[in-house]
Amino acid sequence: MDGWSLLEKNAKYDVKPVIVVAGKEYYLKTLVCEKLESLVLPESAEMARSIYDGESVDWATVKDDLLTPPFGHPTRLVLLRNADDFVSKYREKLEKYLEKPSACGVLVLEVSTWKSNTRLAKQLPEAQTITCEHKKPHLLTSFLTKWCTQQYGKKMQPEAVQLLVELIEPELGLLNQELAKLATFVGNQDAITVKDVENLVARNRNSTVWVMLDALAANQRQSAFQTLARLIDQGEEPLGLLAGMAWQLRKMAQAHRLLQDGMSLQGAVAQAGLPPFKAQSVQQHLKQLGSKADRLFDWLMEAEITLKSSGMLSPAATLERLLVRLS
Repeated sequence: MDGWSLLEKNAKYDVKPVIVVAGKEYYLKTLVCEKLESLVLPESAEMARSIYDGESVDWATVKDDLLTPPFGHPTRLVLLRNADDFVSKYREKLEKYLEKPSACGVLVLEVSTWKSNTRLAKQLPEAQTITCEHKKPHLLTSFLTKWCTQQYGKKMQPEAVQLLVELIEPELGLLNQELAKLATFVGNQDAITVKDVENLVARNRNSTVWVMLDALAANQRQSAFQTLARLIDQGEEPLGLLAGMAWQLRKMAQAHRLLQDGMSLQGAVAQAGLPPFKAQSVQQHLKQLGSKADRLFDWLMEAEITLKSSGMLSPAATLERLLVRLS
C-alpha cells in the first residue's frame, strides 16, 4: 500500500499483526505510524503502546511486549523506529514469529529499505507493507491541497500550491512546515493565496528563520540578531517570523522530549517531523539550551501573546527577547 493514500481523510486500512512502513520519505513514515496508532489504539490507551529504537532494542524485549496483553485494552501496539538493523539481526526470529504472531500485539517496523525478494518479505502479504517514497513535484500539488484543508482548515489556491512546490524541496516535512507557517500567518483568513506564499515563503527562501536558529546553535548570537534585524528591515511581518520560528521550535521541543525518553537523535528528529539534515543543528542547540529546553513552549506562547497585544514591547523587541532566551 502507498503511504500517501493512507493519509487520505477517509482512508480505511485493515490492521494486521505485523506491518512494515518502508521508504526514504522520513516525515511521511512518521505520519503513517501516527495514523496506524490511531487505528489501533484510542487516545486513552497510553499504556498499550510501546515505542523502541530499533538500533538498541533486542528481540526478547519486543517479543515479551507483543505477547503481554495490555491492561484495559485488547490490543498492544509495538513500534520499532529505525528498525533496519533490527530486521537484519533478527530476521530468522521474525520469520518464525510471522508463522504464529501474537493474538493481542501489533508490531510496526519502520525501515528505510525493504527488499521484496527476501523470505521475510515474501511471508508478509502486500497489504501489510506500506511504502513511503518521495513524490515528484508535479504529483504533490493535489495531495498538498487536500492536506492543507484536512490539517489546517485552510483552502489553498492551485496557483499558491504550485508556487510553494516550486520554491521548496519536494520533501513532505519541509512542505508541511511551510503550510503550518502559512496557516498561522493568514490567521482568520479562509484561504492561502499566491500573495501569502510570496510574502512568507518566497521572500524568506534564502534567509529563513533557520538561519537565526542555526546561528544560535553555533553560539553566533550576533549573527542571529543581525539576521532578525535584516528581515524586519526588509518588511517581514513579525507575526510571520514568529510563526516560522514557532513551528520549528515546537518540533525541536518535541525532539527534546523524545531524546529524554531515550530515543536516538535521528529517530527523535524524524518523529518530530524535522528534515534529517537538521539533526546536528538540533542536537547542538538543545545541548546549548540544557534544561532551558523544557521552557520552549512557554516562551513561544508568551511571545505570541505579547505580539498580539498592545504592550510595552515593540514587535522587534519581542522577537529579540525570544532570541536572548534561546541563546
